Amino acid sequence: MQGPFAARYVYNTLHLTKVATVHDKKTYGQGLVQTFTEEFKKLGGTIVSAQTINPDDKNYSAVVSKIKPSGPQLLYYGGEYPQSGPLTQQMKSAGLSIPLMGGDGMYSKDYLTLAGNAAPGNFATSVGAPLDQLPAAKKYVSDYTAGGYKGDNSSYGAYAFDAANAVIAALKTSLANATDAKSARQATIDALSKVSFAGVSGQVAFDQYGDTTNKTLTVYKVDGTAWKGVNTGEFKD
Repeated sequence: MQGPFAARYVYNTLHLTKVATVHDKKTYGQGLVQTFTEEFKKLGGTIVSAQTINPDDKNYSAVVSKIKPSGPQLLYYGGEYPQSGPLTQQMKSAGLSIPLMGGDGMYSKDYLTLAGNAAPGNFATSVGAPLDQLPAAKKYVSDYTAGGYKGDNSSYGAYAFDAANAVIAALKTSLANATDAKSARQATIDALSKVSFAGVSGQVAFDQYGDTTNKTLTVYKVDGTAWKGVNTGEFKD
């Protein structure tokens, strides 16, 4: 959902019609670019340059030099922050002064560090509403901080917490009369598909494919030295 959600924001809200894309050849990044591209073209936009990098690349000057002459208004990146941070710096240093946008793989404080002074004005999408808009999440974040955890909570912390509670809820059902863990495997899967509760990230439930039924997504923008939610809505296919 993040690809087309981002495409609609770029075309309908930012009113940009020419975009370049880059992905890291991995399933996640390639999938983001593919779905973004399909939706962006459907809306009337043009992909002026489509490039790839390798996950272990450090120097992106070659790909930036290919993109720059095509005159894009934004670069959509499919991948994660270890690459998108340096890519942001290098494209700005090369005079390609356009926003970079990616998925939740770059929605991290680490991206802000890696991109440095080139970070402000760039975008990322993530599943769900900003945690500061969800009452239950506020307590979760407070408890996380009070617990002394040093890792970046970012976009996945609350979902990992809810995922653990979903598994625990399923095990309470599947293990109630089980003789051993192995024989309870299918019962656990069946029970997990029926889990439904109010989590810190919103309502937790799953569709017939095992995907979350939470269709809320948010576009974040780097404002100064922090990510700020600028658009939250429910994705409608």
